[in-house]
Amino acid sequence: MSISTWARYKNGILKPIGTLPLKENQRVRIIVLPQSQEVDEVDEARLAEMHRRADEWLAQQPPDAVRPSPLSEEERRQAIAELDQVLRELREANVHYSEEEVMADVNAAVKAVRAEKMRQL
Repeated sequence: MSISTWARYKNGILKPIGTLPLKENQRVRIIVLPQSQEVDEVDEARLAEMHRRADEWLAQQPPDAVRPSPLSEEERRQAIAELDQVLRELREANVHYSEEEVMADVNAAVKAVRAEKMRQL
């Protein structure tokens, strides 16, 4: 079993953020990969670029090509902000996985949410 998690180093002690499914006094091997502020900035820039491209594409579509959103503009902004936060958390939680593996998980989650929404209609 392998686990990827974030930890904080303080006063000589490396403390995981969150609980781990380990037995008391169980020995583990640790590989330290410091979090890079530069990576976070790149992710934010990439996220902004993705939003820009999506808005640009939507603006080019004929009016009948894209269904109007059932959400108000405020609900839409809130949903986008929540999705952005989830994507950031996914990226942080999955630093050891390729972008393709992470996107496959994201796509599976999106499909599951859409299926649940359709069941609710």
